[in-house]
Amino acid sequence: MLSQLSTGQEPGLARGVTARAVTDVNCRKFAGHGSYKLVTVPTSWPLFNKIAGVSMRGTFAVVCVFMAALGMSAQTDMTAPPSMSMDGQAYKIQIGPSLAFFGGAMNTISAEGRKTRPDFFALPAYGIAVYAPFGTGVKMGGRLDLGIISTGTRTRPYEFFDGNTSWEGYIRERYQYFTIAPSINLAGVNLGAGFNIPMSGQMWHPDRSSEAFDVDRSTMKLAIDVRLGTMIEVYSHSLGTLYVELQAKYYVTGLYNDDKYTMGNTVNQRGDPSQDFRTYDMLDNVPAGAQLGVSYLFDLTF
Repeated sequence: MLSQLSTGQEPGLARGVTARAVTDVNCRKFAGHGSYKLVTVPTSWPLFNKIAGVSMRGTFAVVCVFMAALGMSAQTDMTAPPSMSMDGQAYKIQIGPSLAFFGGAMNTISAEGRKTRPDFFALPAYGIAVYAPFGTGVKMGGRLDLGIISTGTRTRPYEFFDGNTSWEGYIRERYQYFTIAPSINLAGVNLGAGFNIPMSGQMWHPDRSSEAFDVDRSTMKLAIDVRLGTMIEVYSHSLGTLYVELQAKYYVTGLYNDDKYTMGNTVNQRGDPSQDFRTYDMLDNVPAGAQLGVSYLFDLTF
């Protein structure tokens, strides 16, 4: 035993075979692959090297397979879709049609000598809504609305027909936009903005609607609104959910390019323009409005 220790030989090993000859059987993992390779260090005893290599190769192969299995298991856990909650509930988004069946709007500013009043109309908005919660079972998420929206106001007096003015009633203004509106839903309360591309505009007097004035679309600009609303769940089914929706919005940018709003100039007591169009900075139409509607959003599970 003393002679074995003095020569650096491990007890239980044949003469000339050190622990290094056995422990230098290494298991190396190739980066980026799930395979392993056994590397043996040759000794002065080829026969023992062959026998030991076979036995140690089998042992380390088992260890390597075990480690590979653990790695694959860990990778599976790490790459498991975040849509799957701890209790196994699947993640889902909702998509479906939305329809506002009644609404109203009003220009919030008016030039001197003019008056504005709210205008009410049917179908102020319709389109498609997509809702994606921030996580499984979470009551907060992001929403995107795509569709057609309308806004308007009533204004007096008007000077379009035959060069005459009229204080009888109010002229109606109606504008239609294609909207892209992202928002955040916080437990049923929606807060967002709408980016509205102008499609058309009209002005007419209720008593002379056949003489409508078509607004030149080039005078209108990309209108941005801020909106606040709510979506109340009233019916839920395996296919989807029915919501009642109430929304208010304010067009922070206005609707017209600079000095292009026909009803933005001041008028005198007779309704005639009181300043020269060429020198007067006309006001814009900056409406605020509200609408009531519904949406039915189908469930898409991932």
